[in-house]
Amino acid sequence: MSRPRAWWRSAYTRNERLWLAAIVVVAVAVRVGWVVLAARRAVMGDPVAYTYHGAQLARGQGYRSFFAAYTTRTPPERSGTFPPTAFYPIGYPAALAVVFWLVFHTPLPDNLPRAVGFFQVALGVGSVLLAAEVARHLFGSRVAVYTAALVAVFPSLVYYTAEAHLETLFNFLVLAAVLVIVSGPWRDVSRRRLLVFGFVLGLSALVRPFSLLVLPGLCLVWLLSGTRLRAALARTAWATLAVVVVVSPWLVRNMVVMKAPVFSTGIGDALCDSRHPGAGGSFEVAAKYCLEGYDRLPSDQREVRRNRDNTRKALRFVVEHPGDEARLMFWRGYFAYRDDHDALAVIAADPTHPLRESDFRPVLETTADVYYAVVVALGLLGLPALLRRRHPKRLLVAVVMVGLGALPFILFGDPRYHVPVLPFLAISAAAALGARHRPGRGASPRTEPTSPAEAMHA
Repeated sequence: MSRPRAWWRSAYTRNERLWLAAIVVVAVAVRVGWVVLAARRAVMGDPVAYTYHGAQLARGQGYRSFFAAYTTRTPPERSGTFPPTAFYPIGYPAALAVVFWLVFHTPLPDNLPRAVGFFQVALGVGSVLLAAEVARHLFGSRVAVYTAALVAVFPSLVYYTAEAHLETLFNFLVLAAVLVIVSGPWRDVSRRRLLVFGFVLGLSALVRPFSLLVLPGLCLVWLLSGTRLRAALARTAWATLAVVVVVSPWLVRNMVVMKAPVFSTGIGDALCDSRHPGAGGSFEVAAKYCLEGYDRLPSDQREVRRNRDNTRKALRFVVEHPGDEARLMFWRGYFAYRDDHDALAVIAADPTHPLRESDFRPVLETTADVYYAVVVALGLLGLPALLRRRHPKRLLVAVVMVGLGALPFILFGDPRYHVPVLPFLAISAAAALGARHRPGRGASPRTEPTSPAEAMHA
């Protein structure tokens, strides 16, 4: 019997395997159906820039300023004259570049929105399986099946599949990194496992650098679970080493080309966006406070200077207006977490979208918000099962949720920023659903192997 087949048969009971197979079929079907219906050329926001950068990279024209192209309406073939950029982290545009290169150089249909959509179908279904496996190692196979079911038809996760937003790729990579850690021994974690974890986490940081908050969180959980400080720091250092190896080429490129070792020159704008007089906490184009006064600079210096200045402005605002910052923290959280249908906003902006005038659009929005509210409620009920020091792997998931969930409080209240929390919230919700049932076969809820043989198998 092959190793994957042996794992499949040992991890889940026969009924659970049937359920999981059916759930995967449903996950594929709803995502493919949504991509066929909703995937359209990007008309607003970051997807326009991501698609542009991916196409330019695929054509070998470099990573150059989208804003210069947008404001001058220069044809794509002349983009080589634009200044280099680091406004967006390279990870997601580079992933799209691989997809677009295949479209440009194979008989695949020359439909970039559909290509993005089907690429993200694979990532989305992969995330269903990754979330299920994380849940299985924490709570057992029954909760794993519940988790898969919740993630498979999570409306907002399905909606984002059809848009060139980085959330689907980011979720996949963060879930993969967490699975690497929770799938093996906790106390005697191997150096190899730490390096693999760091490698995958580094890839996620190239998509959205705030995933690096997982590293101190992991160190904290080791300490809380009884690991000595020196050992916890050493393990974190090995994982950090792998992260550094992955992200270094991008940082070195920016040091050489942009004259600044930054992940993204857009972070300063995002920090400034909700930290200025009159800020409301949600996304707004704060041109007067964050964007004006840079046109006089050479084009190759604007991004770096503005990023640095806006970061300083944001920090100065926090120091000089602590009361306003506290108030804005509340509103950032409110705007980020109040609903879950942000992925449908593009429909109203796209005059060619088949759902723009449809009565079905409000139904989609309400479905997303109600589903989200139910999962949040169940997730809160499941939190006590995660917040246990004697189950450090479960505690790690709670810490990851907190780290990822902090993003809108650090930047501004965009509903998109809570999307990475959703798969982990589904795990917590599934734990609440399975609380009255004994775990099925496969990985048990305990966190450590009880024998050398089990340790070797883990």
